[in-house]
Amino acid sequence: METNSHRVGFIQETVVSFEMVTAQSPPRVITVTRESDPDVFYAIAWSVGTLGMLTAVTVKLTPIKSYMHMKYIFTHSAKELQEKLVQLGEADDKAPQFLEATAYSRETAMIQTGNFADKPTTPEAIKKINPM
Repeated sequence: METNSHRVGFIQETVVSFEMVTAQSPPRVITVTRESDPDVFYAIAWSVGTLGMLTAVTVKLTPIKSYMHMKYIFTHSAKELQEKLVQLGEADDKAPQFLEATAYSRETAMIQTGNFADKPTTPEAIKKINPM
């Protein structure tokens, strides 16, 4: 999985503040928060360095577990993919912590769901790691 979560959001949604050297002349060192300058704060993550160079980022950490329980759901039409993504995404408290999809063609795709999990302890549980 990547650095985003269906429940927590993209990595930039965990940012509390950015410190950067601006691209303007003369350059300045600034610290930006949601409150201090919301336009710049939300633009930084998508700016690809055009606003300046990041020198520090303060993020809010999310507690996690050491393991992920992954589930792979193959779909065989665009309609099936859409329906299953909507169903999973709107599952409220039962929605997976991570939800992504990879399209292989116009009709075939695989949905990947992930949830934090405890270490498997039984032989049966260990055998289920990455079953296809």
